[in-house]
Amino acid sequence: GFSRNIENPLNLNLKNDLKIDANLFSEFSILKIACISVGNPHLVIFLNEIPPLVKIAEIGEALSKNELFANGINVSFVKIISEDLIKQCSYERGSGLTLACGSGACATTFLANKCGLIKSNKVTVRQRGGDLSVVLNEDFVIPGEDRSISQTGPATYVFSGKIEV
Repeated sequence: GFSRNIENPLNLNLKNDLKIDANLFSEFSILKIACISVGNPHLVIFLNEIPPLVKIAEIGEALSKNELFANGINVSFVKIISEDLIKQCSYERGSGLTLACGSGACATTFLANKCGLIKSNKVTVRQRGGDLSVVLNEDFVIPGEDRSISQTGPATYVFSGKIEV
């Protein structure tokens, strides 16, 4: 399965590690691919441009179900806009294309910082469902970890339902 903690992201090679059809990515310029667990597993792909939604769904599904990840993995497609603004679109395991992914925003911010793509520890992550503010905290330590992640953003009522048992 997948077991990496927040301080040990796993850098991936598309051809050797993921063993997927390289044609899926042939039209995109990939800067970096890494995966990490922030309580749930995330694969983050940093690109020069975020692909169209139809491609995100296609590539996201292929990667989410890749043999490397026994329990599946959430996949985020990311463009660094500036030092404190990141654009992200996510494909979540078991759900598909989503409007927003909070844990994905945390994973993305951490990896962007850890991999040297940004230096800022406070970032706005812009997703189709809205913006989240993510802060990499140095002063609050989780046991066994070097830093924690804080996230703030709006909450929106989505639906209600009833079920008879």
